[in-house]
Amino acid sequence: MTTRGTPRRLPSCGIGSENRIHVLPSLRKEKYMRLFLAISLEGTMRQSLLTLQEQWKSLGVKGHFVPPENLHLTLAFIGEYGKPDAVMDALASVPFEPFPLRLDRLGHFGDLYWAGIADNTPLTTFVKRLRHAE
Repeated sequence: MTTRGTPRRLPSCGIGSENRIHVLPSLRKEKYMRLFLAISLEGTMRQSLLTLQEQWKSLGVKGHFVPPENLHLTLAFIGEYGKPDAVMDALASVPFEPFPLRLDRLGHFGDLYWAGIADNTPLTTFVKRLRHAE
């Protein structure tokens, strides 16, 4: 896909090699934290997304661009929850095998721009297991 200055070919990466899965809390000091499970994007995938951000900026796209350390792929949104250790235990109970990821599309919701992941059976299976973990 090309969109005024965006790359024709988006990169692939192997999840499990340079990327990590995290439980990410929001920065609140309340009893409950807003949690979600995400893969931190590193290496080639991160660099490609940063290059895309720079291309958008050079085209005059304005707004808040995600800092490199916050680039991620959300796997599951948990919401307000008071026991992050229980989430970590559930996450640890799900078997994981590395799999490739490939960006294949760009889109937006109003003024929120995003890059999409190509259909990926291992990713879908892993996410289903995560969402049913106890």
